Amino acid sequence: MKVKLQLILLMLFIAIVTQAQTQFESGGINYEVTNASAKTVKVIKGSNCSGSITIPETVTNSGTTYKVIEIGEEAFFCCRALASIIIPNSVTTIGRAAFGRCCSLISVIIPNSVTTIGEWAFSDCTGLTTVTIPNSVTTIEEVAFLRCTSLTEIRNKIEEPSNVKLGKSVFYELPVNTCKLIVPKGTVNKYKAADQWKDFASIVETTPITK
Repeated sequence: MKVKLQLILLMLFIAIVTQAQTQFESGGINYEVTNASAKTVKVIKGSNCSGSITIPETVTNSGTTYKVIEIGEEAFFCCRALASIIIPNSVTTIGRAAFGRCCSLISVIIPNSVTTIGEWAFSDCTGLTTVTIPNSVTTIEEVAFLRCTSLTEIRNKIEEPSNVKLGKSVFYELPVNTCKLIVPKGTVNKYKAADQWKDFASIVETTPITK
């Protein structure tokens, strides 16, 4: 019995040490190592999540520099004072409910490295007015933009909507009658025929920049 207890305590100690080695904090943001050999990490918590936050493309811990490739599940969930976020062009995944209920968040530009926007990712961001979705996105999961009731404009740079896997009710309770969906030149008819995208009353082409 005593040996069994000692074994359990040893395993618990090893687990605590391992976690300490794989998780760390830098600049008010908590990270977890996802692949030690590839030197990649994900954001697991924004401990100082008010005002404006910039997530760095790389972060250094104990002499090792890691690449930030993911914003993890509920990383900034319910950060009600978060006003703006800059996501680096190294992130490929925005996890489940990563920014859920960030009701002070006004505008989000998703970089052209992100391929997956997880379920509930921006749900209940009731102050969000504009979102930019890059052409790199291939998956937008269920209710990703649920109840973003203040959205007035989605700048969608995806050139082929049929190539994007959409979960159920991605834009549920979003004001599709008043929110403008801005799409690449020559793709309006594709979006008007595409599931869920076609629900937007106003689908318009990107206006060319003139000098």
